[in-house]
Amino acid sequence: METGTVSFLNLTGIEVGLILLTGSVLLSLIIMITYFRRVMAFLRGPRPVYKNSDQIRKWVEESEMVYEKLSKTLEERKEITNRLIEQLDAKIGALRSMMAGMDREMIPIAEEITGKEREVEIMEMAEGGRDFSEIARQTGFSIGEVQLIMNLKRCQESSPLKI
Repeated sequence: METGTVSFLNLTGIEVGLILLTGSVLLSLIIMITYFRRVMAFLRGPRPVYKNSDQIRKWVEESEMVYEKLSKTLEERKEITNRLIEQLDAKIGALRSMMAGMDREMIPIAEEITGKEREVEIMEMAEGGRDFSEIARQTGFSIGEVQLIMNLKRCQESSPLKI
């Protein structure tokens, strides 16, 4: 079982990123507003003395409204993220089953090809830009066998003594 804040809150990495991004935007906004007010107060002269708390209450209410909007937005994004993750999981499962089907189809083809034909096929695949694991999967050889065949073929081609 995982431990830590992320697993405790049951959040994914994307959701944590969204929360941190929203928090940093809000913090930046608060800092900019504070700085702007100080500059404006400095330019206007001495700070006014607040005789009543009505204006402070108004600011608190505005802050609470902003907080509620941000919370709602984060919840919506969390739901969207969860739906996207579910869709991606379904697509990954479909791709895995497709790859398993392709592997089952390729193995009989690899058994039909013999000797020199396999070497030629492996070299053509390599020249076509395929990597060792893909060639191995399609031919039924292991990755080590594919590397060995390719190295031997290259040595034969570069050797002055052609066999």
